[in-house]
This record gives sequence, structure tokens and C-alpha cells, in this order.
Amino acid sequence: MPLKNIFAGDDALSGISYVVFQPDTIIPFIDRFDTAFFDLDFNDDNIADIQIINYQEWGGNFSRRWSKIRCLNDSVFISLNDTCDFPAVLQKFDLISDSLRWSNGEFLLFYSYGAEGGISEQSGIWFNTDKNYIGIKYKRFGWLCMDYNYPDVKVYNYAY
Repeated sequence: MPLKNIFAGDDALSGISYVVFQPDTIIPFIDRFDTAFFDLDFNDDNIADIQIINYQEWGGNFSRRWSKIRCLNDSVFISLNDTCDFPAVLQKFDLISDSLRWSNGEFLLFYSYGAEGGISEQSGIWFNTDKNYIGIKYKRFGWLCMDYNYPDVKVYNYAY
């Protein structure tokens, strides 16, 4: 079966499975040295297909945080930015198709290192995004709607 193009933010086309989280899911930090995980199962087989990871570490005068998205099987692909290996920040009505750059693995959403209360080093392109989309390819095209407003990662919904 050939893949069909979809648009980010589209939940009305026939054949698209759409899931909304009630309430929207915030991936929390609990203590100074913490890793929080959020798993998504796209095909309802009770096996997670994608994992979002939030990590923080606090020292005496520094903090380090990063968030990543990880493909948990060889059939899941993430659309990447044109110039680097960060998940692309797609907006509503962006076309999700084979023309995007796709890869399987673990990808950085955001990294920061701060000393004396400020951010002195950061990388990733999801910093201060607001309800944008990550393109997903899992037998069909799909998207994951989320944002990263430091230090929280929030997951709104997904469709594929």
C-alpha cells in the first residue's frame, strides 16, 4: 500500500487515526537528578513505538537539561531538519510526505547547560516552540503535536 501525503494538524481525513490526550500530557521533572519518559503506541499493539525523554541534572552552581525523541523499532521514522539531525519543527498545514528528510534513531529536541542561573549553552531547534508538529512515518505518515517551553515538554495529540 503506497503512503499518502497528509497535512500536519489534519485530523479530518478518512483513514487517519487521531488521539488526543485528556488532559494534555506534561513530561514532569521530579527531583534534581531525574529522567522522565513518555511512551506512544501508534498501532494499539501495547508496544511503544516512540519515546520522549526529559532529563535534568542540578549541581551546586549549574544545571543541565535535555529532551530527546527516540524511535523504539525499525519501522518508525522521524522527519528531520534540512541542515541538522534535529526533528523538524512543522507547523499546521505543512505537507508530510516522502519529500521530507526521514531517519530512524534518537534525536535531540533541546539541550541546555546553565551556570549561575542562566543558560550559557544550548542546542536543538525546539526551544520555545508553541504547539508545533513532528512528522512521523510508521507504515503511514503522521504527526505528533507538542511544544517545548523550557523546562516543560507538553504532548497534545497525534495522528497517523
